[in-house]
Amino acid sequence: MREGYAAETLDWLGNGQIDIGVVYNPPQITTLIVEKIADDTLHLVGAPGSLGLLPGSVFPARMLGSLPLVLPPQPHRLRSLVDLAAREAHVELQTVVEATGTLTVLELVRAGLGYTVLPSILVEGEAQGGRLQSWPLTEPDIHPCLCIATSMQRPQTESTRAVLKTIANILRDRSRG
Repeated sequence: MREGYAAETLDWLGNGQIDIGVVYNPPQITTLIVEKIADDTLHLVGAPGSLGLLPGSVFPARMLGSLPLVLPPQPHRLRSLVDLAAREAHVELQTVVEATGTLTVLELVRAGLGYTVLPSILVEGEAQGGRLQSWPLTEPDIHPCLCIATSMQRPQTESTRAVLKTIANILRDRSRG
């Protein structure tokens, strides 16, 4: 099992290092079989009590410019979605830290260095545990597509198909919750 950004995951699939990848908004690649699992929602994420809004209250993207942000660097696909939301809301972002790795970004947010924007499924456990708070980003609403990808160049074994089905079921259940 490996954790990485979408570009890394797609590279690993392409060179046979992994059998299954879970990615948001994968590009169309002729050698990949992609199964859409769910449309997710981008959430502003911050330390508990840091924003003065009830968790789950909507947060308009036009207000992102007033917050210090911890974001992945370009050309990360999530960063592109956040930049798109900012452009559509006509706001300039204040990125105070660029960090790679979701765990690193969340650690910096928990420490109070700023806020980040992530798909809801990536922060729901932290929010339910009270370690972070999140607010759905609106105006514009951006819904990244959560997908499972496999390579057509690598035959699927019975074990791979069983794991693929289990992952799909878990992610579908989480996206409905």
